[in-house]
Amino acid sequence: MSNTRTLDTTYGNRAVKVAVEGLPEPAARAITEYADTLIRRLNRTRTAAQQRRRAAVRLQIEREHRPLLTLTEAQRLDLARRGELASRSVAAEIYTSYSLGSSVLRLLGRHGSTHFASDVIPLNVGGQPKDGAMTHEVLNAAGEVLARRGFTHARGARWAPYARTGTPHPTHPDTARVPIVPTAAYLSYVERRFGPEPEFSAPDGMPFRRTQRGMWIHTDSSGRTLRLTWSPVLNGDRWRLWDEASAKPRIVGLGQGEHGADEAFANYRTSNGN
Repeated sequence: MSNTRTLDTTYGNRAVKVAVEGLPEPAARAITEYADTLIRRLNRTRTAAQQRRRAAVRLQIEREHRPLLTLTEAQRLDLARRGELASRSVAAEIYTSYSLGSSVLRLLGRHGSTHFASDVIPLNVGGQPKDGAMTHEVLNAAGEVLARRGFTHARGARWAPYARTGTPHPTHPDTARVPIVPTAAYLSYVERRFGPEPEFSAPDGMPFRRTQRGMWIHTDSSGRTLRLTWSPVLNGDRWRLWDEASAKPRIVGLGQGEHGADEAFANYRTSNGN
């Protein structure tokens, strides 16, 4: 015996009607039950896809509105200060290569290796090295470099022959080492580099606003912009005053040291006939 069997359901927001005609009741029932199962499965798949799309959109929105830097300036400076301390040189090493005819100074960290390419400095010693790393010429050249970099021998320490393996040559070693410590000037530089920015007095009628660490901007009524920059340096911080009126900014004031900003402003006033 055959009859008509129907299934009323939905797919998403749309009504769906399935009608089975001309089949015996068991077959019609099996077909409608299968259709119901299939449509339910399609609805679950559709819902899961919608949820994935919504999650992707939320993630994109979060990424677009997430701040690029989550640390404050003080936190970044503190991390940088710790990094400087961790990588600070604690020993100096002279290596003389007889085959290359040159000597270099290496600044070594606590693990006995250099941290940066700038920690390997060629020594300007006249002539070919013949007597190794402990000659007066080589040691004097190394001392000059150490002084420029803000380091000196540790208390009571002296240059001594060194060998990575075995025993160094007693009279003509190719390598020598000495423990080093930072000078007072270097420690002062570190404090300026990672501590508070210096204060300065701008000329009357020329207010400057801070835009980032070490940079201030002044814009006058005509739209002309001056940019003041400060860079901490071991032997006297650098101050520069830039005129950005043209396509290529030019320096209109220079200063150095504690009163470098005043010098830069004075240079600018002199150059402008004020």
